[in-house]
Amino acid sequence: MSEKEIWKDVVGYEGVYEVSNMGRVKRVGKYRNQCAEWDSNHILRPGHKDNEYLFVNLSKEGKNKIKYVHRLVAEAFLPNPKNKATVNHIDGDRTNNVVENLEWATYKENNNHSLYVLGNEKSVRKKKYLCTEERLAILREQVQKKQKPVIQYDLHGNFIKEYPSYREAERETGIKAIDVVCRGDRQKGRKQQTAGGYKWKYKEDVIQD
Repeated sequence: MSEKEIWKDVVGYEGVYEVSNMGRVKRVGKYRNQCAEWDSNHILRPGHKDNEYLFVNLSKEGKNKIKYVHRLVAEAFLPNPKNKATVNHIDGDRTNNVVENLEWATYKENNNHSLYVLGNEKSVRKKKYLCTEERLAILREQVQKKQKPVIQYDLHGNFIKEYPSYREAERETGIKAIDVVCRGDRQKGRKQQTAGGYKWKYKEDVIQD
């Protein structure tokens, strides 16, 4: 976890609010409403929803909006070149919004993380602990153990390349549905034989063959 707290503008609220790498949000400059007045650098107290996510109420040009803290942190500190839609809490604790505990993910990646990693960590959301580098390494190792190496072939069965997982193969090639081919799933009643003009197999299935 970062030892130094770093502040950056909240995306869309530049010059009004800032968010830190430790998951705190503050208002910049003096602010007044009907009830009170706050000085600059006032730290906002987050609310807590039934889904366990922390949120803050941001105000700009007379309009109030509720924003989840984990998304504010990710938008400010984590690049998202593939425009992934969700922010994943690596340790499963939805109140732990330090930047080291967050990563952009697709809906599928988010669900798989919950199933394959947090399914083995039944009490993780009940514990209030900081996300350490050691724990992150353990959690990532658990994810890797659930991944199966994938082999790419041309349509004649000639070996092209081996990938550590179908996800890595999809990321590197841009080809979708590789896992569908490897599992032998049926699409519209027929088994899908190829993806992206290539054949794909789990390495363990090749060894068995």
